[in-house]
Amino acid sequence: MKLECQKGDYVVTWTGRASRGYEAKQWCNEQFEPGWGEVHVTGPGASGLAFWKFTFKRLYHAQWFMLRWNSVDQ
Repeated sequence: MKLECQKGDYVVTWTGRASRGYEAKQWCNEQFEPGWGEVHVTGPGASGLAFWKFTFKRLYHAQWFMLRWNSVDQ
């Protein structure tokens, strides 16, 4: 998992199981107010892994996301 600032947004990129990424997307929708950001996914490939890009408007949302999902088995 990696965090970068891009054009004033906070982008977390993550390669992991597709099912975990969809869970993380749902978690964001439940934890943060509407308009928290957006999600893009590439894949999953044959291995079942997908490349996730979560874009947050607030740094603390990105940090909270990383605390919650970085330790999840991928």
